[in-house]
Amino acid sequence: GIRRRAVSHNLGALVDDIEAGLVRPAEAQSAFRLAYVRWWLPATLDADPVLRNFRRFQHEHAIEDFREIDDLVRAQASLRVISAIAHGLPAVQGVPRNSELGLLRHQMELQRPSRSIREMIGAMPTSFAKLAPCMLMSPLSIAQYLPPDQALFDVVIFDEASQITTWDAVGAIARAHQTIIVGDPKQLPPTNFFGRNEEDEEVVEHEKDLESILDEAKAAGIPVRDLRWH
Repeated sequence: GIRRRAVSHNLGALVDDIEAGLVRPAEAQSAFRLAYVRWWLPATLDADPVLRNFRRFQHEHAIEDFREIDDLVRAQASLRVISAIAHGLPAVQGVPRNSELGLLRHQMELQRPSRSIREMIGAMPTSFAKLAPCMLMSPLSIAQYLPPDQALFDVVIFDEASQITTWDAVGAIARAHQTIIVGDPKQLPPTNFFGRNEEDEEVVEHEKDLESILDEAKAAGIPVRDLRWH
């Protein structure tokens, strides 16, 4: 009965292997699955043009070529940015003494500069943007080093905005034409735990989470764009 049914379902080869002792009865199910997969996989690959024409080594070579070209593009992009920044700037020794760049050169040559960084930036309203078109600063550094009447940047970008309180961000926002606020609302919000006075009795109030600039931006209805990958 069982043997005849197995043979009728084209399992004669498996039956013969079991009877010959090549496959133990307890392993018959695993042997059948293995044989089926070995038959099914080539048939499936041949039925799909994409899979049929796929070549592993060719694909890996294409990935490697892309990586090399991508590295080359990034290197050239850096050189292009440097060239664009330096374009139009005079030679160091060719700047007049009473010009903005001349004042900067004079201060750099002093062992003890007579002007602070904030004063120097304020004294270079035209040249500063050419020398440093992109600045990486914390909100505190912005308030400390950039004068309030400094020429506006094109855009200010807040990274990890969920960690920045609104009042810390206002000064940076006021120094640019546009603002991009980047952050994850699921991360921990700002806290005033380390800023409280040890003698304060209202400890619970001081330990409360603070609102971030990311929260304020979302509540204000500013357009939101979600990243598909990070």
